[in-house]
Amino acid sequence: MRSAAMRGAGAGSVAPRQLQPLCPLSFAPGEAYQFDWSHEVVLLSRVTVIVKAAHVRLCHSRMLFVRAYPQETQEMVYDAHDRAFALFKGICRRGTGIAGRTELNAVGMENSALATFVERHQRLFVLTGAGCSTNSGIPDYRDRNGDWKRTQPVRFQAFIAEEQTRQRYWARSMVGWRRFGRAQPNDAHHALARLEAKGRCQLLLTQNVDRLHQAAGSRAVIDLHGRLDLVRCTACSATNRRADFQDELVRLNPAWAQVDAPALPDGDADLSQMDFEAFAIPPCASCGGVLKPDVVFYGENVPRDQVAVAQTALEDADAMLVVGSSLMVYSGFRFAQMAARRGIPIAAINLGRTRADDLLALKVEESCEMALSFLL
Repeated sequence: MRSAAMRGAGAGSVAPRQLQPLCPLSFAPGEAYQFDWSHEVVLLSRVTVIVKAAHVRLCHSRMLFVRAYPQETQEMVYDAHDRAFALFKGICRRGTGIAGRTELNAVGMENSALATFVERHQRLFVLTGAGCSTNSGIPDYRDRNGDWKRTQPVRFQAFIAEEQTRQRYWARSMVGWRRFGRAQPNDAHHALARLEAKGRCQLLLTQNVDRLHQAAGSRAVIDLHGRLDLVRCTACSATNRRADFQDELVRLNPAWAQVDAPALPDGDADLSQMDFEAFAIPPCASCGGVLKPDVVFYGENVPRDQVAVAQTALEDADAMLVVGSSLMVYSGFRFAQMAARRGIPIAAINLGRTRADDLLALKVEESCEMALSFLL
């Protein structure tokens, strides 16, 4: 039933106005949206298609399109409001009608479902990817379709075999480290640390090499692809702090200390037009061997002991949560496959397609910070 205030607004024609889209309007958790229903109506056919196709809880668009209809009457607008409210019952709630204006408070459907998912599971296995750190200023590798945004990263075999590849890598890394080394955790990292502090996170397995989860306070973390804050000798396995190695690179290549370039993923920098032939790389101080960042390059194997620890944690988990990963790399995707074989539900937060879309019980296409804000 419409409120008295709404009925009192009359059933006359709405003042003419140009027909044009006023949105798209994204629903955010707990945020209120006002619609002047005397001028705007929800396109119910579009909304119905979205909801039916996505079964509400898997709605990928999270958008309603609002459009002005100059010939609509007040009565038709009120009827549209009533039908929209019925359609989204349990997701939207109607406010008090005042002088022909109605407030519609909308809670993000997917985000609400995610909060319920987390609440219902006590032993979450969390896997994170590059999307978790983009708001910390570290770019990601892939677009919304899961394809490479740029040239693929250096491969292990080329790094070991070719001096030119190592010169190119370390020159770009020297420039990129200045930003990467200063990156700070964002709210997504803090939210997951809070989840662990509440005793709800069985293990956090990250594909990232930035150590921002640890900086945010997470303790039960496996760095599946290593850590960029260390440098390791490929011959004797001696390690050194990346910050100290940076000082040595600057000492040997003072002219490069003034070079700046756009940031790329994992401490890289866009220096495509530079000549690296004269760039000097220090050898291992212990044995004179080749130094590489203590990360897993493409073409290199993930340490088996870390995979085994992660598998054990997954076997004891009651659900899996993927945060900011397309899972296009098999080293991460395999854990979604394991979870599916065990029959435990998987939820994913990712802006775009994932390799595991067919395995998901819930998908939230939202920034990691926004999607996890309910934990803070």
